[in-house]
Amino acid sequence: MDDSFERHLLILDNAPWHRKAERLIRESNEYKDIRDVLEIEFLPPYSPDLNPIERVWRITRREKTHNKYFASKEALKATLDDFFAGFSVPNQKLSSLCQSKH
Repeated sequence: MDDSFERHLLILDNAPWHRKAERLIRESNEYKDIRDVLEIEFLPPYSPDLNPIERVWRITRREKTHNKYFASKEALKATLDDFFAGFSVPNQKLSSLCQSKH
């Protein structure tokens, strides 16, 4: 491999669609250009504590959707859009959710 290429590490959980994407990247000539610069690692099975997005989902449910009634999908979407807009710039809450505790 040419050392002038940057290498990228992509860490995925074990969702079936992530495994399928990994197989496509590994086996398809269509993805040869990224295969040469991409290393894919999978989290250990059953390890949501290692996956920062799980922490984001947990706090989203706790703060915005748990035990709440939404009259429409649009109302739910507006609530979530508003909540996630707070993560569009770096902030302490998001930083703490994404830090590894290990």
